[in-house]
Amino acid sequence: IPRIDARFNVDSVDRCTPANINFSSVPNITGTIYHWDFGDGTTSSVPNPIHVYTLPNTYICTLIVTNTLACIPSDTFIRNIVIVASPTATIAPVTNFCLGDSINLVASGGS
Repeated sequence: IPRIDARFNVDSVDRCTPANINFSSVPNITGTIYHWDFGDGTTSSVPNPIHVYTLPNTYICTLIVTNTLACIPSDTFIRNIVIVASPTATIAPVTNFCLGDSINLVASGGS
């Protein structure tokens, strides 16, 4: 009798917004039901979803897998996904220059 396993991998757990995260479940047995909760109010039932996080936050992502043919019919795995705000930078405007001139750009912001 096979054992069910809810572990999953992500291509990155620390990304800037907007973040396309590829989730991949550990291979399981045929007939397994997947329930993903991405921690932002959205869910999925496919084995290997791609999810877009649009706001910075630490999300608690949960995968519940179920298969009544397994010796333990259900398993749950939880992982934090950290999404940070995309950095922004501002460049001060440069005026009165001609083609071929050298200019200095002054930038601020970002990290």
